[in-house]
Amino acid sequence: MLFTPNHAGPVSDGTAMKRVAIIGTGMAGLTLALQLREQADVHLFEKAAGVGGRMATRRLEGYEFDHGAQFFTARSQAFRRFLQAFLHAGLVQEWKPRVLTLARDAKPYRRDWFEPHYVAVPGMTSLCKAMSAGLNLHLRSEVTALERQASGQWLLELDTGPRPELFDWVIAAVPAPQALKILPAEFAGMDTLKHIRFDPCLVLLLGLQEAPAFRFDAARAKSDILEWIWCNHSRPGRPEKPALVLHSTSGWAASQMQSTDDQIASAMIAELQALSAQVLPPVAVQQIKRWSLAEPAEQEEPLQLLDPALQLATCGDWTHEARIESAFLSATRLATALGRILSS
Repeated sequence: MLFTPNHAGPVSDGTAMKRVAIIGTGMAGLTLALQLREQADVHLFEKAAGVGGRMATRRLEGYEFDHGAQFFTARSQAFRRFLQAFLHAGLVQEWKPRVLTLARDAKPYRRDWFEPHYVAVPGMTSLCKAMSAGLNLHLRSEVTALERQASGQWLLELDTGPRPELFDWVIAAVPAPQALKILPAEFAGMDTLKHIRFDPCLVLLLGLQEAPAFRFDAARAKSDILEWIWCNHSRPGRPEKPALVLHSTSGWAASQMQSTDDQIASAMIAELQALSAQVLPPVAVQQIKRWSLAEPAEQEEPLQLLDPALQLATCGDWTHEARIESAFLSATRLATALGRILSS
């Protein structure tokens, strides 16, 4: 079952539905919840104040910044079909930016995107917010551990203490290093989780007093410091106030995690000015976001980490190609496998 705006919710045949806890409310967790909610009593737990995971939007003093995932593509028929309702409603729109490659002391050259690139409107969190409507959400509820009961069910330990309800299944729809901390050592996929690696990224959010004279809306940087430069205000449905999002390279981020925000921002701004051969207009708003688990290593084949004996599983974009669509497909594969078990 895929999301449609008017979906009525779970239907019971009178038998007790299995209780399923999903940890994480990014694309993977929400997709899994939507595809299981007719077969199970599904609850989602999220440590943050809102849904979305890396599909993140931050608003500061009238400026808007998509500081995580910048766009998504739809290469599979399943994901294209899933997006149709949102495209029709205008909650997802194609973004057609002017894209350049920049390098110091070199002439910029144009990059072509040969497939549609989509953004959620009015912010990247908007898609996940729409998906979460009607689901059993528990926000500001960080799951720190699981405790197996004599019944075979699971008790969730939260940062605020144990939650009294028991769950038949628990799925960690979070980055592998976070799943590693939550799931018990007996989980069948533990060895695989231990070998999943993520690269960090430092993100600089800049709200400018006037628009820069850039000839691009997005730029790939050939630089030791910067990897991408994004003009957030060029996206559909965003405020016109000029807002830049700068993504660092993973190597530089790893070396700078202990630096102060001001030190990081100064280095990134200096590099942007050198790459663009321009002096930035005055900065009105400035903030650093530190993504310690920004970019997972791609897997050659999709991973399926499902433990029927313990009734535990994981899913997420890190199980294959590290894209938003990969999170959706990972959750869909898991929902299919779990659906067979729940209906047996």
